[in-house]
Amino acid sequence: PDANENFPDSWTSHFKPSLQHNPVVYLVNLFYDFLIPTVVGGFALFIGSDVFRRSWNRRRHGRKNHE
Repeated sequence: PDANENFPDSWTSHFKPSLQHNPVVYLVNLFYDFLIPTVVGGFALFIGSDVFRRSWNRRRHGRKNHE
């Protein structure tokens, strides 16, 4: 209601976080940049090793007692 004709000229974008400006946001983003790929990669490695172990056990012992 109180906006005038220069309202669209106002700043409406976001700053990219840096160590100089918003260091906490920058460090949290940096932490997540490493955490998320590490967790996803760890899950993939765990699942892959489990699939390999189950298939290896089935080949060695047949289909009985594969759990």
